Amino acid sequence: VEFAGTLADFVRSDLAARYPVVADKAQVTLLQSQATVLTQFSAGLQGAAIGALEGAGVNVRLSVRVQEVRSDRAIIRNKEGEIEEIPFGMCVWSAGLDSRPLTERLVRQVGSPQQKFQRPRGSKKLAVDPWLRVVGADDLMALGDCSSLYGAPLPATAQVAAQQGAYAARLLNDSVRLGVGGELTSPPAAAPAPWQKKDALGGPLGPFHFLSLGLLAYVGDDRALTQFELGKSQRLRYEASGRFAFLLWKSVYVTKQVSFRNR
Repeated sequence: VEFAGTLADFVRSDLAARYPVVADKAQVTLLQSQATVLTQFSAGLQGAAIGALEGAGVNVRLSVRVQEVRSDRAIIRNKEGEIEEIPFGMCVWSAGLDSRPLTERLVRQVGSPQQKFQRPRGSKKLAVDPWLRVVGADDLMALGDCSSLYGAPLPATAQVAAQQGAYAARLLNDSVRLGVGGELTSPPAAAPAPWQKKDALGGPLGPFHFLSLGLLAYVGDDRALTQFELGKSQRLRYEASGRFAFLLWKSVYVTKQVSFRNR
């Protein structure tokens, strides 16, 4: 979605300035299998995103499934169940990736232990317990896109993976023996379990908790979406769309640059 908005900006500004004849013939089309876009945002912001994309010149097609991609056209099934052909000069695929072979082998080898956090049937991700331990495996953690927190799956975003990485590093630095994932009974006698380990402040090392720092998305034509959830209960929510949200989006990514030159 964000790439479609950025590409529409390129066609409307850079391409039109240098190659106006080509720009007049260019059309950006977004194919979305779901009935909306950016599902991690609220319904109101999803509608604002569709309106902004269409305003930027993007042809948004919802509830369509790509059946085949050929050298010069995409074969899709629309929401009425009919087959269509969409010709293209360039096709960009950004619909995600399948599981890695290593992850699928681990899923099969771990099996399905009869515990509270049993791996969902047919899942291609490794189910993990609240301490990010792979269910049914001894001393094995999984984080990021290859894992799924059983019972409360988290979004597959860099924000989640970064916080999980920091949590895993803390466990490793504390030399914690993880034990078998998914077991909430007494820990092994050889070493303390994660929830019994004392941290630097003297408190118990609890399970992983994801802290949402907000959602940002660029939708083209200097417009963006912003959604922040405040408080531990995350019941307080701030939402914005349009140019003001774009300023917030830009300020966040400017501050992430490592040098003043890049900024």
